[in-house]
Amino acid sequence: MRKELVLALGLMIIVLIVSGCGKKAESDNCADAIDKDNCYTELAKEKMDLEVCKKIGDYAPKVQCVNDVITERFEGFDCETLDPDEARDLCFFFTGIHLRQENICDRIINLDLRDNCYYDLFNYKDCVSSATCDKVNNETIREQCKYITGARSILK
Repeated sequence: MRKELVLALGLMIIVLIVSGCGKKAESDNCADAIDKDNCYTELAKEKMDLEVCKKIGDYAPKVQCVNDVITERFEGFDCETLDPDEARDLCFFFTGIHLRQENICDRIINLDLRDNCYYDLFNYKDCVSSATCDKVNNETIREQCKYITGARSILK
């Protein structure tokens, strides 16, 4: 009887170990990874969770992570939950571009990034009206916008 109990307990421990009960959380595995940024990006895409991108230290890989997750999801509602403003703005930027929706660009706080969002949109046919050009703060971009939208209206 005692031998059977020891055998049963041994089997239970093996099952727990094999099933992953003894594993670290996935995000902890990224902390130990050689390429942490890529690990967190892949984890964020897998979980469709922009919060994971916050764990990336450098700006460029963090931007790429947010872009990759947004590309997978195309949903702007998650952007509101992000903090700081920089992450939220990047989320709105990529979502606005991917969905080609000016109203999402309107929600960007950083004026330069908002102007760039409009700029990317007016490069798509019929995404931006001349009224949108008036929202652009950067004079050069605003004039380019007006020129392109004016040219498009002539070609209609």
